[in-house]
Amino acid sequence: MSKFRPNCNTNTNQTFTNSELKSDFPGGLIQGIGTLPTLDRNNSFDDINVSWNLDQAWLKDKVAVLKRNNLIPELIPPVLPSIPTLPPVPQQPVLPQEPVRPNNPSVPIRPPPKSNGNYTCTPNVDHGGSDIACFSTGQTPADDEAMTRCDRDPNCKSYNSIKNNDGNRWGCIKTQSTINNNNNPSIVNFCVKNASSTNGIPNVSYIQLGYGADYINLSQIVGKDINGNNVTKGRPTTGPEGWGGITPNAVDGNEMARPYPGVYHSSGGNQYIEVTLDKPTTMASATVYNRTDCCSGRMTGHVVKFLDSRKNVLWTSPPLKDLPSQTVGMLSIQDIVIPNNQPDAAQLQYTSDMQTYNDTVRRNNQNYNTLLSAYNTNVNNLQNTYQSALNNYRDIYNRIVALVKEYNNKAKVFNDTNTKYKKFVNDQYCFYKNMLAYADNSLFKTQSNLDVVANNPVGNNKFNMVQNLKYKMVVLKEIAELTFVDNVKLLSNNIPPVLEGFMGRPARDSTSEDINDQYHILTKETERGEKNKRLIEYTIEKNKATQNLLTLFGVLNVVALGIIYKIASS
Repeated sequence: MSKFRPNCNTNTNQTFTNSELKSDFPGGLIQGIGTLPTLDRNNSFDDINVSWNLDQAWLKDKVAVLKRNNLIPELIPPVLPSIPTLPPVPQQPVLPQEPVRPNNPSVPIRPPPKSNGNYTCTPNVDHGGSDIACFSTGQTPADDEAMTRCDRDPNCKSYNSIKNNDGNRWGCIKTQSTINNNNNPSIVNFCVKNASSTNGIPNVSYIQLGYGADYINLSQIVGKDINGNNVTKGRPTTGPEGWGGITPNAVDGNEMARPYPGVYHSSGGNQYIEVTLDKPTTMASATVYNRTDCCSGRMTGHVVKFLDSRKNVLWTSPPLKDLPSQTVGMLSIQDIVIPNNQPDAAQLQYTSDMQTYNDTVRRNNQNYNTLLSAYNTNVNNLQNTYQSALNNYRDIYNRIVALVKEYNNKAKVFNDTNTKYKKFVNDQYCFYKNMLAYADNSLFKTQSNLDVVANNPVGNNKFNMVQNLKYKMVVLKEIAELTFVDNVKLLSNNIPPVLEGFMGRPARDSTSEDINDQYHILTKETERGEKNKRLIEYTIEKNKATQNLLTLFGVLNVVALGIIYKIASS
């Protein structure tokens, strides 16, 4: 129960009529009780704070009636919930140190390919045009004989060397230097005279690159005349464009392989980009720089063409390859040519170094992947353990928050109702108190001698009004003492916040870009090394066959050479 402490601002200047002094607070408790029982008072001016010996049974009965009539609210404080105890806040685990990738050795530097000086050769392709002459060399490779015949014939621009399935060798010298794109395993080599023999390709007005099935992705086209000048830099360009890769990017003079968007990108396959030269030019070569960030394989199968002012094709390159850069033309020695002498020591050393490099990189990657897998497993275990503890903490935390919220909502409703009820009682009490102040003042003005009040009708009437007002105030006070309760305290919302879930460092994929790059280098360099190795082995066998043609040992070497070529062309 709560003590009733009325809080009234008495207005001593307020006046009331006799009718008003007899009235009740509209809709108040006294009005709800109705007629009060008569009290026999010995001292008519007892203070309202002194017990008037009200009948408690009658008072409680009236309180019940007032509650049923909703003049007194049913004030039942909410029951405090049983709040669970929060477990300790889970601490984020300390992550293990990420493994460090082992340092790979430097990629061995590939020695520049050697040429026989006059010809650039491409294996397994041929020219489909007419021949000047053809000849047979029996079991002896036809390269030397074909080169000699082409050197002697002023109309010869190229030759091929061929090996039949039965092992017989022969060759042809030709008047044209273009090649077709058909793979022909029986063609050992198709060799074109270099610029030193042909003095370049004259009357070139346009350079085109394309005609392959895939998109064109390239960083730069560098066309050089026989004096070594870059004649394509800044020249007008045309061609279908896609994905923001404009044609001027291909001739801006930045002679290096670059990533997107600093590249030319066609809008589809079977297209070409064309560069217009400032005048007819004797061209020596064209160097093509590939795209670096992706899609370099799209270069495979495209060709470079030199055209005259009427756009007649003067020369077509061999199919381009998936290389960072490559040079084609009458001066091109990009493809390795079978030397006519003993294998180069630098090539042998490079092949050996490349094998060692490949083995080391693969071993480093395997070791690193093992360490990385263990690291990722450890991180995942830590994350799962922490997440489980955090989920348990969050579940309990959420239950506490819900309980506190539910209790506080009920408590707020209770306190609001209780406060309004107390104000309701206080307003009634002050209503009668203001009238009592006026009635008291009026009574003493009417009759100062209280002993003769009974003989003074006016004074007696005012005395009864004072008595009645005090009676009502006493009843209100007693009801308040029976029904007032204290407001309940709200539960604190000061609960430790829920931490964010520990996600851990992102596990690194064992096939990350740097490893992919390493394997890309391995694949390309290994291909080159294997090609060198096969060419070197071929040269050794060819020399042995030449020196021991009439011996059994020479025959066996020729058979071995045939097997090597079978493997190389398969």
